[in-house]
Amino acid sequence: MSVDLHEMHRQPAVRVGAAPKAAKTCLLNSWPRGRRPPCHRGGRPGASSNEPVENRPVHLGHRVELSRDLPTIITSAAAQRRLQPRATLREPGWTFWELRNLNMHRVIGLVTEHRQFTDANDLEAEIRGVVSRNFKRAWWRGLAYGIVAHVPAISLGLDGMKVLVDIYDNSNGTLQWVILVTDDARVALGVHTWMEAYLSPVYRTILQALSENGYRVASARREKDGLMKFLTGVADAETVIGTFGTRRAAFPVFRNPVVEEKQ
Repeated sequence: MSVDLHEMHRQPAVRVGAAPKAAKTCLLNSWPRGRRPPCHRGGRPGASSNEPVENRPVHLGHRVELSRDLPTIITSAAAQRRLQPRATLREPGWTFWELRNLNMHRVIGLVTEHRQFTDANDLEAEIRGVVSRNFKRAWWRGLAYGIVAHVPAISLGLDGMKVLVDIYDNSNGTLQWVILVTDDARVALGVHTWMEAYLSPVYRTILQALSENGYRVASARREKDGLMKFLTGVADAETVIGTFGTRRAAFPVFRNPVVEEKQ
């Protein structure tokens, strides 16, 4: 089996993509043409029941005034990956940035809270529903995206946020990362999928900018499940053999140099 992500070919080095659940098919929407991606069976890690203060259930209650700096921060971060604002979309409470060409479709969304969410699953349903209404996934290029949610308060912890992101490709669009931001306590929490992807530099840049603006920032990574560990292990072995040991990993693992990362 040969495994290599087209995300890896397209990503230059950069310093510092309620609706029903979609069927899952292959790894993170990133397989090159002519290659067969591994199938999967999904799986979500459970939220820890023994969590610190910031890991309590999420309360997203009232519309909040959007920080003036947040859209500017996202616009600047998105530009490094060639995403441009989509001013023509009219989704209440949402702003979008998009890159769409023949081979790639990537989106960043900013949501300003406008209704009561009961829990993380409710927030996830809102995110996926809005994205699926406004962006259609083409079979030949897929769709991946990241979301920034500006909320009045954050009581959802990093472990609880991990259920929001995908570890496999999603046929309605792969959610690669989510950042929750609140002005009340000036806190930003982010969770990213296990693999380095095209939009990963945008995630890092947004968190770094928030940190530089006085926000307390934390980040976590959603790890592979058992099946994905096996599949990527096989791919890594083939990579070592195929490159005569010059490369040891088929898939780049996401790492965040901006903040102390929690697994």
